[in-house]
Amino acid sequence: MGNFLDQFNPQKQYDKLREEAKDLSDEQLEELHMNSSLPHLKILRAHKRYSEYLHVIYPDHFDVKVIPVEKFKHIPCLHYNPLRKRIIHCSRLKKRNPKDPVTFTDFVTLLAILNPEGKIDTKLKFAFRLYDFNEDGKICINDMKKYVKTVTRFDDKNVDESKESGVDNNKSNEKDDENASKNDESKNKDNNNSNNEDDKKKKTKEDKKKKTKKKKKKKKRDIEITSEEVINQVATKTLEEITGNVSTPIKLEDFAKVLLHSDFAGKYSLHLSLGSTIYDVFKKIMEKVDSEDHIDPIQDDEIGISKKKKDEEAKEAELAAAKEAELLKLQKEKEDAKLKSEESLSATTPKSAVSKHDGAYNDDDYEYDSQEEYDTSNDEYYDDEENEDPYGMNQYGSGK
Repeated sequence: MGNFLDQFNPQKQYDKLREEAKDLSDEQLEELHMNSSLPHLKILRAHKRYSEYLHVIYPDHFDVKVIPVEKFKHIPCLHYNPLRKRIIHCSRLKKRNPKDPVTFTDFVTLLAILNPEGKIDTKLKFAFRLYDFNEDGKICINDMKKYVKTVTRFDDKNVDESKESGVDNNKSNEKDDENASKNDESKNKDNNNSNNEDDKKKKTKEDKKKKTKKKKKKKKRDIEITSEEVINQVATKTLEEITGNVSTPIKLEDFAKVLLHSDFAGKYSLHLSLGSTIYDVFKKIMEKVDSEDHIDPIQDDEIGISKKKKDEEAKEAELAAAKEAELLKLQKEKEDAKLKSEESLSATTPKSAVSKHDGAYNDDDYEYDSQEEYDTSNDEYYDDEENEDPYGMNQYGSGK
């Protein structure tokens, strides 16, 4: 009975949680209380929850005290939020790298901003920072487009299919209208002697046809709008309504005027229910996330590709490499066959067919019958020393 009543006694809860949080010093606890304005008991409950996250992610490593963003974004209160990574980044006390792991201080800061009893001005600045993607203190058209793209999800394949089916339906409907008009014309020709009532009916039919055609054209235009066009239209209209001009960015004052008239403070809250455990819930989520066939419905990674898609891309790369290797192999086989055919041709060609001017020199083809037949020892030959002008060319000297 005593254990049941202890959960309603704040002091006993504090003592129990303080004993469990041995790695959290009194100085750290007080500093977190001063920076976050959260009660000591709530900070200790948050520490217990953070320890549960660590135990699920690192069941065999008790010395790890930080959680990677890629793991922390899957905690139950953020798992299905399209702005989950943006929320983690914007809730930090200092501007840091979005890839930096989440510390317990970051977790407490996140709770201080997004708890139901949080200050409205703090939540307002946090909401403004969520929109300000380039972090220049203003919300421009590009920031608005990024925000709209993040919080909305378009299935372009379904859009294309509906677009094609819509066009086909319009074509078939147009054909039906043409056939109907032809039938009406033929009937009218046969009934040339009809009275004024028939003419009125004809006009009403034509008016109906015109209206249906206009509706179909409008539907066709709606189907042909792409996701990028929808995002541009929403972002443009939002800036025009707040600032009056697309090129004029939204400042914090303008942003506050718009949000203060709405119940935004209640929406910017994370309901963690720190009094109960979520160990089993988070464990099931992480088992699904770590499975090979898991496809994350929110693609907020830099690559934005699931494990299954990565495996498919790896298989495609392997197939492409195999095809390239096969082509190289076939090319090499062709070259080897060509060399073999050239060698076989050179082996079957007779010597007499080989030209003597092709560099194929053979002493047998130029064998002399006897040395005496080609004796040139008694022949006169040109000697520059004894006869300077053997051909008598001096008589044709220049100018003579």
